[in-house]
Amino acid sequence: MQRTVVRPALRRSSHIAKTTTRFASTSHARASSFSSTINSPAVTENTGRPVSTKSTAASQALPEAYPGKPGGLFDNGQLESEDPVKKMEAIPNPRPHYVSDWVHNMVGQSNMLQGILYGIQNPDDKPGLLGKLKENSGKRKGKQKDKWEYGGESDGDVPLSLSSKLALGVALLVLISTINRIRAYRRLSHIPGPTLAKWSRYWMVKSNGSGRMHEVFHETTTRYGSLCRIGPNHLITSDADLLRRMQAPRSKYRRAPWYGTFRFKPRADNIITYIDEDKHDELRKKMSAGYGGKEVPELEDRIDRQLQIWIDKIRTTYISTATEFKPMDLARKAQFWALDVISDVAFNSAFGDVPEDKDKFDYIKTTEDGISAITMLSIFPQMHRWIEQSRLIDMLLPSAKDKTGFGRISGIAQERVRERFVDGKLQDKKDMLGSFLRHGLSQTEAESETVLQIMAGSDTSATIIRAAFLNMLTSPSILAKLRSEIDQGIANGKISSPIKDWEARKLPYLQAVIKETLRLWPPVQGLLLKVVPPEGDTFKGIFLPGGTFIGQSTWAMGRDVGIYGYDAALFRPSRWLDSAPEQIAIMDKQADLGFGYGRFSCLGKPVAQMELNKVFVEILRYFELEIVYPDKPWDCEGRGVFLMKNFWVRVTERVSGTGR
Repeated sequence: MQRTVVRPALRRSSHIAKTTTRFASTSHARASSFSSTINSPAVTENTGRPVSTKSTAASQALPEAYPGKPGGLFDNGQLESEDPVKKMEAIPNPRPHYVSDWVHNMVGQSNMLQGILYGIQNPDDKPGLLGKLKENSGKRKGKQKDKWEYGGESDGDVPLSLSSKLALGVALLVLISTINRIRAYRRLSHIPGPTLAKWSRYWMVKSNGSGRMHEVFHETTTRYGSLCRIGPNHLITSDADLLRRMQAPRSKYRRAPWYGTFRFKPRADNIITYIDEDKHDELRKKMSAGYGGKEVPELEDRIDRQLQIWIDKIRTTYISTATEFKPMDLARKAQFWALDVISDVAFNSAFGDVPEDKDKFDYIKTTEDGISAITMLSIFPQMHRWIEQSRLIDMLLPSAKDKTGFGRISGIAQERVRERFVDGKLQDKKDMLGSFLRHGLSQTEAESETVLQIMAGSDTSATIIRAAFLNMLTSPSILAKLRSEIDQGIANGKISSPIKDWEARKLPYLQAVIKETLRLWPPVQGLLLKVVPPEGDTFKGIFLPGGTFIGQSTWAMGRDVGIYGYDAALFRPSRWLDSAPEQIAIMDKQADLGFGYGRFSCLGKPVAQMELNKVFVEILRYFELEIVYPDKPWDCEGRGVFLMKNFWVRVTERVSGTGR
């Protein structure tokens, strides 16, 4: 016997009708196909037993707001036929729904998304997501008349269960997320990069967590080109021309939300984190005199004082002899000295790490423990913004009341700033903090900037000192040549004790060593993301859509064979002396990018250069250094900044030359 199976009518809920109409109305042809599917005539199949054949006229099942029903949304008086197919064909095309519009224009005929959408548009012919939810919901509500089973009845609305609604919501979120990912992929599909990076930020997370971020970025730009893709909306460049374009004084590029992750106080910006360019420029003007040393007359004397303390500490604690071995971790001692220098220069009160021979406030330990989390969070600035706005950041960040760590550094900064305000009056002093306050920094701004000074000023200088000594100690000919220049300068009366900054600037090989170190070991390796202006930009024939984030790889820029020659990866200071003058000018311009460029150049560059001009001459004047473990001279990780430790050296007094 033949069995007649009746397709169930549409649900009477108006929101389902609207959703169906929007998806169906992407085009007239699609609407016709859809209407003919959901309103197809009764189908027969041989089952051997009779079944109910209730009337299924579509007009009886259509909701009041259904477009094809007389008096519905699109009733224009022309829908006289009761044939549901003709009604649907007579409906004018409404404005396409944004999801179907994306799919039609961005995705095309993607089988995966077609299956998802088809299941939602026509749940009873091919259940898909929504159809399965409705079918399962009807089975759970067996006592109700409305059943979403073939051959069932449809006399009323059947609300979805909470779990079904949640599942539907998740499905829709997955759908929208998938479409957005495809849309983002197509937006930058003309720029090469790792496959995973085109779809997800996981590639960036993996790179950050590797501990060799700088090398990964270099490998990526070497393989895919000087401009390549590292995230759904992220690019990285090793092209110095693009970097200068982004950082030029009148550039339309702006800082990305990436910078906000590095606020030292919740919701309190500093000169690094300001995205508002006007505020950034205003703050920069207030601080430039102090950083430049113009208003710190004792700047050089303070550096000399701290350098002498370090030399005395080495002489009394770490001199090895034929009968006694006293290894020194040069990585740690260099940072102790850099911290003491910047704290003395900043607010006339050195931390005292060198004389006490320890990380007094666990600043270095706190930095090493926390920098990975900070750089990882910088990949997801929206998450950081949510944490900051929810006040969770107040519980997560160190407090100024802490006894050690970063919180203690913040506490010291607050104490030093408050000491300058006695009875509401500013106590003027000839240090950087005094200069900042004289030029209009508020007490809160000064506290935040002082913390920044400590972190940025110590890490950058320490990195270059460590890297320079490593390269010199593993290249005996380079070390011997620098020593010879120092000894001759002392013998000829051209080098004072301690050496003056202006004297050091006249030592060509010393300057070549410093430049070569800065070229190969730029201290900051973070992305420093900038945002393409809203109208987009075209660089060397490549269109960069507005809103795209572009980071930089200064590590790769310093190894550009087109600028530095075939041996760009080799530490060879003489390239700065034996190259043609015009080529040296090009190399100088490129190497200076390690300190930033234009409106984003490092304000602390003069202080750092003065430290470097002095430290190598004075250490090599008095001591011989040998690496203890040549097979593994140090432990070094790149996580936006370099974390270096266990750089063990054997120190002895110089027995020849002009040491003492």
